[in-house]
Amino acid sequence: MQKAQRKVIFCINERPPVGQPSCAVRGSRELMAETQRFVEQMNIDIAIETSVCMGRCQDGPTVKLAPRGEFIQDANAGNIQEAIIKFVERS
Repeated sequence: MQKAQRKVIFCINERPPVGQPSCAVRGSRELMAETQRFVEQMNIDIAIETSVCMGRCQDGPTVKLAPRGEFIQDANAGNIQEAIIKFVERS
């Protein structure tokens, strides 16, 4: 049985009209790029992917760790990096 691949999924949704709360407006794309650099620097085997919407616009940026399904609300570089390290250690 093959192990499910670990992923960090970033919501990159931007809700019209401009000014509506959304993950993209709150910096999810920049956060995704920063996380990609971190993963590469640390040589962590985890995929970085995007999602159009996770339905949590009010609490974004929203990030999901898969396959476990844990969500990180109000994500920032620190809490994502910490979650990735713990996630990899448990897997």
